[in-house]
Amino acid sequence: MADEIEAKKQQVIDTACIGFVNWCLSEVLSQPVHYGIGNFVAKSVGTAIQLPKAQLGDLVTIGADHIGFVSENRTVMEARDAVSGVVESPFSAARWTQCFRLPDSMWK
Repeated sequence: MADEIEAKKQQVIDTACIGFVNWCLSEVLSQPVHYGIGNFVAKSVGTAIQLPKAQLGDLVTIGADHIGFVSENRTVMEARDAVSGVVESPFSAARWTQCFRLPDSMWK
């Protein structure tokens, strides 16, 4: 039973984070966006860049399990879970494993 609860908890976290990213992108782009974290990890959306070069607006992932936006002062905006909601957390290369930059053409 504990394994089932942990699996469900992870599913909620996964849905929350990509849902937050999709909502933000949809708002900014004024069109529906329905990406999965796998789209970024597979590099079908955005370009992989080195974590130390992350800048405002880049997306960071923890493998294919979690995603957030790099915000001002090199922090990360991420949706953690239903209890914590969207939080701002420190940017740490020890925690985040990949970084992606969306193409300039998306913003025009």
